[in-house]
Amino acid sequence: MPQGGQTLIESPSVLQGVYEILTDDPQEGGPLDAWVKPCFYFEKLDDGQLLVSEEIRFHERDFGSIKTFLAQEKAAGRLISYSIGERCILYTTASDSVAKQSNAYIPMVKSGAWYILTRTQQPTKMFRFDSQNAVQTDMRVQKGDDGLLPGTDTLSMERETLVARQKDGAFFFNTREKGKPGWSLIYCAPDASGDLLLKVSALGEMSDTLIENNRAHYEAITHFKKIEDGNYLLNPNDQALDALLADQHLFGVMRLRKIKD
Repeated sequence: MPQGGQTLIESPSVLQGVYEILTDDPQEGGPLDAWVKPCFYFEKLDDGQLLVSEEIRFHERDFGSIKTFLAQEKAAGRLISYSIGERCILYTTASDSVAKQSNAYIPMVKSGAWYILTRTQQPTKMFRFDSQNAVQTDMRVQKGDDGLLPGTDTLSMERETLVARQKDGAFFFNTREKGKPGWSLIYCAPDASGDLLLKVSALGEMSDTLIENNRAHYEAITHFKKIEDGNYLLNPNDQALDALLADQHLFGVMRLRKIKD
């Protein structure tokens, strides 16, 4: 956590929006990954808190590619039939046995130039600046009709202590799990284009080897106090924190491309 800067008291407006999670290989997961986009949605709630949700969407220009893909699957015998509407995709998978054939339904909603696959929408993390805690969420389908509104889903939540600060246009979200001695850092820096650079603490199974093999290098930056296998407690000044953030081994790095509805 930087020694200078300002403590966050509500969600920064500059973070709001939908962001595509960029990958090095757009084809890595299969043919659909060429045009189906995993996204994060950063949303400022009415009480000033920050909610981060996940969703999958595709652009309207790629609708033709999806139709071609489904036609190819049918021609290859993997689908028996399919139908495409503005709000859903229906298809029947092929099988050696008629009894094992299955029907599938993919609901979606149009948002500007994008189609959002609604079943993929899920809140994942909420930062509560008023109570200084972060909430890790896990969605569970609501059983029966006992929800406040139709289609209600339940959320399981794990609370973490939060310290959030802004400095020089970057945001620092430090969280600590209950009963744990150390903190994890989420570093978020918008650039001039509106994209976000995310860095998340990545000390883990390989940390002991990494730190011990480069002990002189890391101790020259700041003291690394081992608290348990794979985990270290650091208390860097601002200069040391900048050096740590620049190290390619200590943080997982993700770039998010801001998109417009």
